Amino acid sequence: HLIVDFVRILEAFVFNAGKMSANVYYSNLAAPLELAKTILYVTQTVLADCVLVWRCYVLNHRSLFIAVPGLIVLCTNAVTGYIIVWSLSQANSSSTVFTTAHSWITTFFTLTMITSVTCTSLIAWRIYRTRRFMSDGFAMYLPILIVIVESGAIYATGVLSILLAYLSGSNGQYTVLDAVSPIMGIVFCLTILQVHFQVGGKQVGSKSHMSRSLEPRGVTGSSESEVYAMWTGA
Repeated sequence: HLIVDFVRILEAFVFNAGKMSANVYYSNLAAPLELAKTILYVTQTVLADCVLVWRCYVLNHRSLFIAVPGLIVLCTNAVTGYIIVWSLSQANSSSTVFTTAHSWITTFFTLTMITSVTCTSLIAWRIYRTRRFMSDGFAMYLPILIVIVESGAIYATGVLSILLAYLSGSNGQYTVLDAVSPIMGIVFCLTILQVHFQVGGKQVGSKSHMSRSLEPRGVTGSSESEVYAMWTGA
């Protein structure tokens, strides 16, 4: 994503400086690099949402009530995203991003934000509900709960900023868009690190503790080791 942006800067201000202005260059929505950038962002967003829905699905006992709505939203968002790419490829020289596929772009960012907020809330609630009655369990998981909520809030805030900038007709959306793209990977890595140091680091010295169930009072649920494995991919 950043490489595409760097190449576009070179083409706009260096290679094509004598042929057209930078404003004209960036106004061409159907340019190959513009379409490539949009495809990368849509694909990255859909993949990030897939991981988020998968985490939520695993933590909730692989429930179909999580999987089915999640898949419907994911498929809808993916189709919406690639319709946006197609619409931009058909844009003419007088088209702007605010008049081309306006409803599709609004729908895409709205669904992305809803997915992030919903899945993050369900994951946080699941961890809280399964550990709240354990005297020594919830304290250990509190930092993980906090970082999950914070990471989801950061990403959702970024998407909301893009949506508000787009709806207000501001070109600031491009700045926020470029910032949100790496945030997807950053918040994921931060969550993995938090889980590793808070839970994974205790596996060596406390195997019996890690094998205890998350669910108190006879409620069946994921074990602490399953939660660690889910977040770290182990």
